[in-house]
Amino acid sequence: PLFVHGGTGRGKTHLLHAIGHTFSERFPGRKIVSMSAEKFMVEFIRALKENDTIGFKSRLRGADLLLIDDAQFIAGKDSTQEEFFHTMNEI
Repeated sequence: PLFVHGGTGRGKTHLLHAIGHTFSERFPGRKIVSMSAEKFMVEFIRALKENDTIGFKSRLRGADLLLIDDAQFIAGKDSTQEEFFHTMNEI
């Protein structure tokens, strides 16, 4: 995992997009999943409510490159943090 940390307006999101773009150029056909931590949390909660955590996990864990922006958003959200770390460990 690569964690990019910095203040607001420092270009972290642009860097993530550049990483994804370069990856797709170098490895065409590979699966890239890019989302904000907020979207991760919303989709995780939806998967819990719809009893589809297996589908959620397989979609993210099947990625060749997973890009999560604004990871600080899940701070203090214990079940989301736990799933996030399990996903990172699986990848």
